[in-house]
Amino acid sequence: MAGLTPAELAAARLFRGQQRAALAKLDPPDITVSVFVRQYRHNCSAQNGKSVALELREHYVRSPLYRVCYCSVVAEQGPDFPHRDCDGSVIAAEAGRFAFIWTEGRCNACGTTARSSRGRLVDSAERPPADHAIVVSPA
Repeated sequence: MAGLTPAELAAARLFRGQQRAALAKLDPPDITVSVFVRQYRHNCSAQNGKSVALELREHYVRSPLYRVCYCSVVAEQGPDFPHRDCDGSVIAAEAGRFAFIWTEGRCNACGTTARSSRGRLVDSAERPPADHAIVVSPA
C-alpha cells in the first residue's frame, strides 16, 4: 500500500482498528491460526485422534466511505459526520478502497473451530477476494 495520502493512511488505520476490535469480540476459537493459513491439520476427537485437515474460509471485509473534515478529523461518513459546523469535508478514502482479511473454519466431525486472531489490511485494488471468500461490503 505504497503511495497513500495522509488522509488515506489515517482512514486505513482507523478501519483496521475497527475490524480488529470486531474480530476480538467474536467467541474465542479452539485454535488460533495465522491469517495466511488455508488448511489446518488437527487431531480430530470424533475420528479417534486421526489427523484431519480443517478448511479455513477467508472473510474479506470492504471498508466504508471515510471523509476528512476541515477540522482534520478522519471518520466514517454517517449522520453525525462530517461535523455540521466544519463547513464541509472531502473524501479521505472511497468505500471499498481497503479490505480487512481474516480466516475461519470448523471441523465437520468434532466441531473444533479455528480462526486467525488479528487479520490483515490490504489494498483492495492490489488484493481482490479469493474465490472461496465470504465478502462483506459496506452498508
